[in-house]
Amino acid sequence: MSLSGIIELYFKTLSSGINNNKIPPITKELSGIAEFTTTKSDKELLEEALTKRFV
Repeated sequence: MSLSGIIELYFKTLSSGINNNKIPPITKELSGIAEFTTTKSDKELLEEALTKRFV
């Protein structure tokens, strides 16, 4: 399974309202490990990423 597939499954699980007891241990362990310290909006971050990639 690809990383994008794992992330997709994770978000589907979150949005389905499944009880935390049914979430796999690896998902529980990985949730919340990323910290973002930016004041930029999602739109601004996406624009920057696209600009860096295609310019």
